[in-house]
Amino acid sequence: VKGRSNRRGTIAMANTGHPNTGGSQFFINLVDNTYLDWDDPRTPSAHPVFGEVVEGMDIIDTIGKVKTNAADKPKIPVRIEKAEVLE
Repeated sequence: VKGRSNRRGTIAMANTGHPNTGGSQFFINLVDNTYLDWDDPRTPSAHPVFGEVVEGMDIIDTIGKVKTNAADKPKIPVRIEKAEVLE
């Protein structure tokens, strides 16, 4: 999204790297990943930012330390049980 950068704590849509391939998959940036921004020439596709973590980033950091398998899937289940839309 124009004007929003993939900075630590932002929530962005995942895609395959091709236009119009975003779906229901998203990620939370654990660090600044500005190379994923819509206007960065280093990336062929953008990962649009649509939200941000407003509290509990310490929990997100803990989730980020969970070991993953070869397919990058967490070895122990990780669930988001609640999210809120703030206006």
